[in-house]
Amino acid sequence: MVAAAKKVPATKSVATRLEAAQIENWLSTNKSPADTFKLFGLRADDSLLANPNLNSWVKYLDDFNTKNPKDKTTMVETFTTHYTDEGLYQMLKAAREVETTKKMATDLQHAQLANWLATKQNPRDVHRWMGVKGSATDSVERVAYRKYFNDYNAKYLQ
Repeated sequence: MVAAAKKVPATKSVATRLEAAQIENWLSTNKSPADTFKLFGLRADDSLLANPNLNSWVKYLDDFNTKNPKDKTTMVETFTTHYTDEGLYQMLKAAREVETTKKMATDLQHAQLANWLATKQNPRDVHRWMGVKGSATDSVERVAYRKYFNDYNAKYLQ
């Protein structure tokens, strides 16, 4: 409702103040970014990166992390609670094909791969989540998987 009101010039200023007050309330009660995901009207579907409320939620995430450094979280960690690892990767893969979401989707996929590496995810699982198929050695997924596999081996098997 606030997002719709922010689009109308006559109600934009009131809606912006209302949203700011609501965000302050959530911050004062330490409401997690995962909890506010749906409160911002976000859904775990293919339209997530194009949702105009995403920017407000990202600002909330940043403010939450600043206020709660011990409970710091990331977009990828939060999105993974609403998708699966595989579901998020595949949604981002589809979003890479849309010009308006390509950069953000690519950045988030890099962050997801870094998160998998940091949390020591098994390369077999990552291979499955990424949907790497066939023998095309130059596909984006195969190149990214090969890098993950090599980084994993260098970090954990040396």
